[in-house]
Amino acid sequence: MLEKIHSTPEKALELYQKSLKIYQELNNLSGEASILNKMAQSRYLYDGNEEKQKLLQKSLAIYQEIGDKQGEAFVLGLLSELNLIEYRNDEAGWDLFNQAMTIYREITPQNGDDFMVGQAKANLLTVAVDYWWSDNQQKALELYEQSLKIYQEIEDKKGKALGIKKMGDRYGWLEDKGKQLEFYREALSIYREIGYGIEAANILDSLGRVYSDSGDLEKALEFYNQELEILQEASQFYSHIGDSKTPLIFEYRQPIIWFAIGNIYSKLQNGKKEVEAYKQARKIYQKLRDNEGEIDFLIKIAEYYGNQENLEKMVEFLTQAVTVYQEKGDFQAEANLLRDKIAGIYFYRLKDSETGFEVLNKSLKIYRQIGETEEVAKTLSRIGYLYLYTAENELENPLESKRKALDFYNQAILFYREINDFSEEAYILRTIGKIYYELGSKKKALEVFEQAGKVFLENGEDKKAVNIFTNIAREDYIKFGDKETALQFYYQAIPISQKLGDYKKEAWIWRTIGQLYYELENPNKALETFNQAQSIYQKNNDRSGEAWTIYEIGKSYTTLGDFKKALDSYQQALPIYEQENDAPFREERSLDIFIRMSRIYAYLGDSYKALEFCQKSLNYGQEILQSKTISNTEVFREIGKLCYQINSPKNALNAFDQYRIIYQKLGADREVTGLMRIGKDYTELGDPKQALYFFNQAKKVYQNSSFDEGVINTLIWISRIYFQAGNYQNALDSLNQGLRIAQKIDNPNKEALILSEIGDTYSELGEKEKTLEFYNRALIIYQKLGNYRQQTDILNKIGKLYQQFGDLEKSLTFYQQAWKIAQENNPLDLVSISINIATIYSELGELEKALEFLKQALNSHGQNNSSLHTKIGKVYSNLG
Repeated sequence: MLEKIHSTPEKALELYQKSLKIYQELNNLSGEASILNKMAQSRYLYDGNEEKQKLLQKSLAIYQEIGDKQGEAFVLGLLSELNLIEYRNDEAGWDLFNQAMTIYREITPQNGDDFMVGQAKANLLTVAVDYWWSDNQQKALELYEQSLKIYQEIEDKKGKALGIKKMGDRYGWLEDKGKQLEFYREALSIYREIGYGIEAANILDSLGRVYSDSGDLEKALEFYNQELEILQEASQFYSHIGDSKTPLIFEYRQPIIWFAIGNIYSKLQNGKKEVEAYKQARKIYQKLRDNEGEIDFLIKIAEYYGNQENLEKMVEFLTQAVTVYQEKGDFQAEANLLRDKIAGIYFYRLKDSETGFEVLNKSLKIYRQIGETEEVAKTLSRIGYLYLYTAENELENPLESKRKALDFYNQAILFYREINDFSEEAYILRTIGKIYYELGSKKKALEVFEQAGKVFLENGEDKKAVNIFTNIAREDYIKFGDKETALQFYYQAIPISQKLGDYKKEAWIWRTIGQLYYELENPNKALETFNQAQSIYQKNNDRSGEAWTIYEIGKSYTTLGDFKKALDSYQQALPIYEQENDAPFREERSLDIFIRMSRIYAYLGDSYKALEFCQKSLNYGQEILQSKTISNTEVFREIGKLCYQINSPKNALNAFDQYRIIYQKLGADREVTGLMRIGKDYTELGDPKQALYFFNQAKKVYQNSSFDEGVINTLIWISRIYFQAGNYQNALDSLNQGLRIAQKIDNPNKEALILSEIGDTYSELGEKEKTLEFYNRALIIYQKLGNYRQQTDILNKIGKLYQQFGDLEKSLTFYQQAWKIAQENNPLDLVSISINIATIYSELGELEKALEFLKQALNSHGQNNSSLHTKIGKVYSNLG
């Protein structure tokens, strides 16, 4: 029975129940209670503690019925442990504990066994030690001393050693290595004294691990080697007395120790002894003729080296495992290891795709030789996938890698057809379609995508066909940016969903098509398909789906400029959403409708109605806020801007303040994010007074958090507001405050940005020398940082400054420096710089050179710049 507990708990339970039945038939209550206790104490029979408690309650009732006080106290102790340690039910646990201890104190030599009673009392005290250890160590240690005293009184050295060992474990949890080692050594001494070799071996193993983790590797080796000696002696002893099974327990422990010893020699960089240790472990598995054990061991060593990032060693041991499979003749396991472990190491960790493909092809060859068609298909598909991976992650020949991926995927399809796995066939066809599209073969891609859906249709899997057509539309063509072709696949899915009688799917497809037409700026077509969806929802009395569709219809009428019909649609959707509490996104869409209606009334000039719905949106937003996540609170900014634009600054401020409060509750870092966003919103709305208020609030939070970079950011925004208002002195004051902080914290990026903006301010004041001073200071920093984009910007600004003051030659010099940097690093900037250079040449009368730079601008992303074409026309005109 004991052998069955670990491997087959179901069988163990069956045997326990048979034992119970026999005891019950014999009316042996003491035996019955004993079995109930064993079942409750087993760690493998039950997942939870409820069943254990029921068994112990039955056992307790039996002991109480037959007047067995010792048995009663023992079970009370077990129940106490269950309540104190597992349930953390302190009141019940301590009550049971006290009941057990009271009975133990009442038991006399005449009605109990002194040794058994003492042992039970000490064990119960150990439970109390476990309970108090984390909260009150002093109390725990007092109880521990009491338990040791009992063990000494009853001369239970084994129990005493176990108690001491457990105390070592407890100090280990606290990471107090010194105390842990002290208790382990004391326990080891007792076990050696009483000749308990296996228990001594367990302690030696613990000592080896502690010393190894502490970095004392020589000590760890000493204890591991002592453990090995004991295990070898124990194995020989049991073999000598004719016990063939027990030696296996000790034999199988030895490779684990050799593995730990090998790891230590690895850390000591003693390669010879490291290899020898692993060889010793393998010899044991080979002696036992346990190929699986040997292979598992080799894989474990490989994983150890992998964790150490020693990938060559990792592959070496995995290859040894492959060799064992070869010798064993287990070719499928060999191929699995090659494909599923070794190949991946080459691809993902060693970045050696060439060897990776060699390994995969080797596994493919084995699968073909042994006739494993499904594995052949999987491996071909894996090779295809890894060619795609190579195309995306390696710069050389990505197109060639994609073509190879196509070849292997096409081969895989043939094998999946052979085993009639049409789901994998369709999946691969879809992957092939994506590859063709990326290679520019859009017509071929379309054919393959359609074929993927037909695979399901031909095999009577209509539901899967609908799903793959809609997924191709939504996940493939929409990602390609090809919405028109996505529509084709949605349309193909409609008749199939009709055939299935799945009105929800059909209506969803119509509605999705409508949304696509809306995005394609074809509101008339969108309305047509939305109406199709609405009729399906109405026919099936699906009010939730109908409301969603009417909401989308309202958006389409808004785009068409038919505001009356848009308002009618929104007014239809609102009462449905009020009634349908379970409608998806009910609150969000209702709130959006209020906002959209407010905008429409504002556009129509009905300020009273606009204000009414602005107020409704604010009230409703506050009402639903409690149940929504932070992403939904962004709507308060939208409401704030809307209310401000319809001349309701008070409601706007309420909305923005609600937004601020939400972020404030999330902590200072989020609060300041909210304040900065509101400040930027007021800046966009043209309200510098409110913008300044919120930026100053943000600055205070940053200052209280000692976050200097944040203070700098707010000062820059404050300076920009003053700059836009023409209050240049206040702008300069804010920038100079920011500059001092940036210099103090040594933040050159912020310092250069502020210097540039100070230059902009002096430029507005017409102070040429001051402007140049600050632009040049910024330029020097950006040059040191290697920030080419900002260098170009500053040089451009200096060029414009000289141009304004009529110094065209100097202006041209700086524009040309900017042009050279942009040509090498920022081609998109070439258009504006080339136009500036052309303007200077035109003013200097050098029209041919002006035309040359304008043409360069045209060729450098300027084809759609209408003013550029006009400038070129003027130059040609001036040239006659």
